[in-house]
Amino acid sequence: MAFKLHKCIIKESPQNLQLLYQNKVLDEKKSLSVYGSSFDILNPMVIGLSLKMDNGEFEPLDITPYSEPPLENLL
Repeated sequence: MAFKLHKCIIKESPQNLQLLYQNKVLDEKKSLSVYGSSFDILNPMVIGLSLKMDNGEFEPLDITPYSEPPLENLL
């Protein structure tokens, strides 16, 4: 899954990364479809990336929503 691509984005080992979807830690051996997600351009999936801190715990996830244009402008 995305853990294989992490070196392209951030220089951390997979043990220091945690991917989350709807507050659930994703299993790197499973595909995203297992989590009931659908790939819809009008309803994008938000996946969080958390890094392991020096104390061994993962940092809290903080996702800031982005501004969206009204859908009628896109259609």
